[in-house]
Amino acid sequence: MNTNPDNRPSESVESEEVRQARRAALDELTRVAAGNGSADDTNHFIPTR
Repeated sequence: MNTNPDNRPSESVESEEVRQARRAALDELTRVAAGNGSADDTNHFIPTR
């Protein structure tokens, strides 16, 4: 019996490393968007003359 008729990859196909990497990237984006970014988020949007 085909439990995946649309041939979409199931969640279990995705490796744990991929899931952790995606979660980490989303966390990073959320932090930067909230304005309390990580150490490498230094003055990106301040114009220099």
